[in-house]
Amino acid sequence: MKFALFSVTALVATFLAGFTHAGIPDEKKRSLRRHREHTKGNDNDADNDADNGGKPKDNNDTIDLIVKYKNDDGRNVVGMYDTKGSGRDISRKYRTEVITTNKKDMEYLKQDPNIESVEVDFEVYALSNMHDYAPAGKEKRHLEEETPSGIEMVNPTGLQQGDNNVTVCVVHTGYDNDHIDLPDLNAIYYGYSPYDGETWNHDGNGHGTHCAGIIGAIGGNGKGVTSLNPDPNKLDFFTSKGLRDSGHGTLSGVLSAVQKCVDSGAKTISMSLGGGGLSNITNDQFSGHYGNDGVLIMAAAGNEGTSDYNYPASYASVMSVAAVNNHGVSTNFSQYNDQVESKYIL
Repeated sequence: MKFALFSVTALVATFLAGFTHAGIPDEKKRSLRRHREHTKGNDNDADNDADNGGKPKDNNDTIDLIVKYKNDDGRNVVGMYDTKGSGRDISRKYRTEVITTNKKDMEYLKQDPNIESVEVDFEVYALSNMHDYAPAGKEKRHLEEETPSGIEMVNPTGLQQGDNNVTVCVVHTGYDNDHIDLPDLNAIYYGYSPYDGETWNHDGNGHGTHCAGIIGAIGGNGKGVTSLNPDPNKLDFFTSKGLRDSGHGTLSGVLSAVQKCVDSGAKTISMSLGGGGLSNITNDQFSGHYGNDGVLIMAAAGNEGTSDYNYPASYASVMSVAAVNNHGVSTNFSQYNDQVESKYIL
């Protein structure tokens, strides 16, 4: 009976697979063609290149786009243009998806009345110059538990924690779930990765684990270091892999990671990353998380030692955190501008 049931199931699956292959792509192509004909694309090369950061790109080249749609009709339109599927959700709440499509289709999307905005999905990366940071596999050995520079400076013991656990989310290169000085997290429930083939509970870079250790390394165990939140019973981690093991990622990956943090119940999100420029779609989502979801997002101000605005730290709804040395003096590599709201020793 089990064999017969499997045979019927296989037959149905084969039929459906054949129907999908024969019918759906053709219908998608027809819908796409109708949409292109309905919307008159702008062929101005200068405008197209400006949307691509000034880099010339052939109209038939593929490009990754972040699209914010207004309604379900807009979402359906976005899905038609995705050559890798039918649109990949970034945030349903804030109506954003990432797609891969031809560059020329960017203009068709922009002119659709059901689409709010379209932006190029650019690269983001881990910020360097982290104090005492070492790449994965090259960490220095601690013979006994140490208190990192800056822990006493911010005086975490002077703040009394309440009875309820606090959920903190780190958006970075991942979390070493086998680390002897970090809480062991459930691999199913306590993390997320938007990148195929890379899991949140493996940090092939080490930078994300370093950041997590500053926040929540276990104290009083005679191992590694202590942290701002040394009691693992008072802190819940959620880890979103906003960057790949290489230390690089995409803006859509970071936005998706942040949304997963919010979905997990985190009210505090930490990001030590940057890259690209001002993004209206990002600004809208982060403003929503702060104003509507009650979430505080903190990000590194930047490590170029200039007054330039670094993003995501310089969005109005994000707390921009600069660096100081052991004496509380701003480092020569940290950003300094009117968006910096806090200084912390790294």
